[in-house]
Amino acid sequence: MRRPLIRLPFLTDYDFYQKHRAISMETRIEINSEICNGRPIITGTRITVETVLSYLSAGDTVDDIIVAHPVLTRDDILACIDYARRLSAARSTVSLIS
Repeated sequence: MRRPLIRLPFLTDYDFYQKHRAISMETRIEINSEICNGRPIITGTRITVETVLSYLSAGDTVDDIIVAHPVLTRDDILACIDYARRLSAARSTVSLIS
């Protein structure tokens, strides 16, 4: 049985997103070389941003993730999405010398 497409109506509501954008990604996402080999994690846990994004890309809902990891909140998941958005928006070039 195929899972339905991800439906995140709260992300499409512009007003809701703008209000929750004030949630500081810096307080929810942490990079510490001593935890998970320096991968970005949700502060206070060992759950990586990659793990949360993997759940979402597999079709799980925010509620499914919270059931799997009760320590997480909706705001933590939004911070992971915002982290990925900011990372994809970064523009840099690397010149390879051949």
